[in-house]
Amino acid sequence: MDLLALVGFIVVVYWLVYIVSLFWFDCDLGLAWTEKFGKPISEKYHFIDSGNNGCALAGKVVWVTGASSGIGEHLAIELARHGVKLVLSARREEELDRVRNKCLGKKLEGREGDVTPPLHKEVTRTYQHYLIHHSGFRFTGGPIPCVCVTEVGKLLEPTDVLTLPLDVTSYNDHQAAFDTVIQYFGKVSSGVRSADYWYEGALLDVLVNNAGRSQRCVWEEVELEVDRQMFELNVFGVIHLTRIAVRYFLEKGTGHVAVTSSIAGVQGVPFSGTYTATKHALHGYMNSLRNEKYGRNLDVSLLCPGPVFTNFLAESFTGKANEKFGKSVNPDDRRMTAERCGHLCAVALANKSSEVWMAPLPIIPLAYIFVYFPNVGKVLGHFLGAKYFLKLRDSRESVQAN
Repeated sequence: MDLLALVGFIVVVYWLVYIVSLFWFDCDLGLAWTEKFGKPISEKYHFIDSGNNGCALAGKVVWVTGASSGIGEHLAIELARHGVKLVLSARREEELDRVRNKCLGKKLEGREGDVTPPLHKEVTRTYQHYLIHHSGFRFTGGPIPCVCVTEVGKLLEPTDVLTLPLDVTSYNDHQAAFDTVIQYFGKVSSGVRSADYWYEGALLDVLVNNAGRSQRCVWEEVELEVDRQMFELNVFGVIHLTRIAVRYFLEKGTGHVAVTSSIAGVQGVPFSGTYTATKHALHGYMNSLRNEKYGRNLDVSLLCPGPVFTNFLAESFTGKANEKFGKSVNPDDRRMTAERCGHLCAVALANKSSEVWMAPLPIIPLAYIFVYFPNVGKVLGHFLGAKYFLKLRDSRESVQAN
């Protein structure tokens, strides 16, 4: 076998494995690889250098909006299991308290086995952190001002989870809410920089914009007021709060913003015209932000779930202003669990993934076809029809198509 034939054989085998793998996982292949071989959400000991390039989220502060139910709730619970300090925001304060109690009641699980801390370092215990002051050198050369080690394996303290009621469409409240977060964690774990060391205890590390609502309606029957209301909630509220956070992260020198988008942000879906538009808008905003801030140590993540077992369907917009769709999710629907979705989102955050997809079969393979082979996707769309995609999302014909 000559070299050219060998290369051709390897390419064919690669693509066969790639295609088969699409039907094996409930997420895109990059996220599947990251979940198995990427950075863990937490470890028994978590090391962070002065550039905050640690391999886990343990000990960091993550603000989750839309945290009172669904994906936001289960993302918060998953993060709490790994020692992540939390800010939980939504409109319903009593639901936030319920989620907070769940977060405080979960056992934290690090990876099995200890990671031996570096030698020859002076260790001082601070609030839920170890401060390590040393004069070591990186393997790649150059001094390391400090390393911090977060110990995982005990429940979060009550002061580690802040509930902060917030309506993301009340833009005038955003700055005050952000200041509350900074001031709160500034008191709990004072972050102090100096030329010699850094007390780990950043006031905010990650903002996760999860608030939003879906939609079910025939495209031409949507009132303009619905378009306005959905963009106010799904786009403008997200972007306004994110801009406040980005200014802070750029001044701090590091930060991470994430948005819960949707498979609808990757490919237009039938009977959710305005919803699809809002998610595509978020992708435009966030991709622009990422490309503009290369080299500024600002990470941007787009989290794109498909159908999930939440109350999302009942709360969805329709074509009429101030009307809710009202239909419930059935237990036998083909959907991803909110727990599984929350875990995958946490994995993506820990690894600072740029864009991830997660959904039950056959949504992920279809998404690959429509994105990477649009001509094939066009033919497939004509063949399958809009009702097929509606049933794929809702496990039934939830909208009466014209």
